[in-house]
Amino acid sequence: MKKLLMVFAVLLILVGCNNKKEPVGAKEMDVFAQAYAEEYLEISNLYNADLNYYLYNSSESDNENTYDYFLFCEDECIAKVRLEYTEEIVYGGMSFKWNTGIITGEVLEGVYGDIKTGSEKIHLNDSIEMNYITDIKIEKLEISEDILQKMEQNAIEEAQRYLSEIELGDSKFELLEFIPVFNSYVASDRKTLIIAQTNVIEYVLVKDGEPIYIISFDASSGDSAHCYEFENYLGIDFNELTNMKKVFRLVGGRYGYHNDIFISDNEYLNEISYNNQFCITFIIKKAYNKAFDILNEIDELKIIKTW
Repeated sequence: MKKLLMVFAVLLILVGCNNKKEPVGAKEMDVFAQAYAEEYLEISNLYNADLNYYLYNSSESDNENTYDYFLFCEDECIAKVRLEYTEEIVYGGMSFKWNTGIITGEVLEGVYGDIKTGSEKIHLNDSIEMNYITDIKIEKLEISEDILQKMEQNAIEEAQRYLSEIELGDSKFELLEFIPVFNSYVASDRKTLIIAQTNVIEYVLVKDGEPIYIISFDASSGDSAHCYEFENYLGIDFNELTNMKKVFRLVGGRYGYHNDIFISDNEYLNEISYNNQFCITFIIKKAYNKAFDILNEIDELKIIKTW
């Protein structure tokens, strides 16, 4: 009986080993760590193309569910990337499916003491600068006349409803033609950067020359997506935009909500939009100059209705 129990115990140990995580040097873990390192450099605006950035995996780990990597700039360790394996549900933030669970990560600043690194060096610069991109393509959305007319009429009705609920005074109100939104992403071939017009179509209600209300539609159906009051979080002086004729929005990258860039034929708007972002994602930096070609392909803003 004792021999049988010992054999059974050994089998349990072997089964348990098969369910454990891969070793720290696994290529998938390297990719996960690199994603968190790039995210950290991106959102912290730390990347300098003249310097070398790389990761080393740690030769030590706190426990079997933790993977540590050290982020270096030249010869200086600037942070630790800690990956953790869990089989619990994860909400928010970047995470990756792994085996039967999830890999989450965090970047820890202020790395002190004796740093023991593994032998493999993971270079980041090529990925960060997106040097693997060999072509950039622009894809413009084709919208039927029926959908355009439907959205325009619905935008007018929604603007009238909104105006009926606010104090008009002696102000002049104008409903402007829609502003398109373009998204940037890397194609599946990993060589092409796509700047594609999305289904988001936005009409702008203007009060005395300043936007106050945005009426958004889904161009695939012409149905209203959502409406919201405009917030001038960039601190735009709209007196500087009197000669602007064309404008669109460009988003892209991990922090799309922080990279809502206006691109127009107005230099002031372009500068204040770009410079006032919380951070500029690498994909926006790569797409930015090419995106100006879109100005030649979109219509000039026009007034649909005046009140």
